[in-house]
Amino acid sequence: MDRAVIGAVDLFGFIGSAGIVLIPLRSFVVIRNLTRFWNLSFTIKLLIAAFAAFAVLLLLAEVQLLAGIYRCLLGEHCGAKRASGWMKVASIGVWYVTLELIAFAIGRTVGKMAAVQTSIPADNPSSGAI
Repeated sequence: MDRAVIGAVDLFGFIGSAGIVLIPLRSFVVIRNLTRFWNLSFTIKLLIAAFAAFAVLLLLAEVQLLAGIYRCLLGEHCGAKRASGWMKVASIGVWYVTLELIAFAIGRTVGKMAAVQTSIPADNPSSGAI
């Protein structure tokens, strides 16, 4: 059990290392792609606004975590153990995976709703899958 937890923290840490850059980039790309469907319905507008709000909150959380990581790198006290900085990076990895799951779910939902409203077949690649 202990080995699985350490492996998960390491995996999310490596994902978080990339997620530091990918969270802002991916948020921008998803919002840009979703705005194509802004004029279709009020429900789609709510989904896009909900994702945008989540992305902004996620960026604020990432800034807070990055500030903690930099404090650790500068030698200030950052936690009870040596791995506290890596745990902060791993938590960015968890947030990045969460962002991707939510982006996928909202992209699929908006794509299917847009396909119904514009009578584009749902399996068409241009139907809005993000």
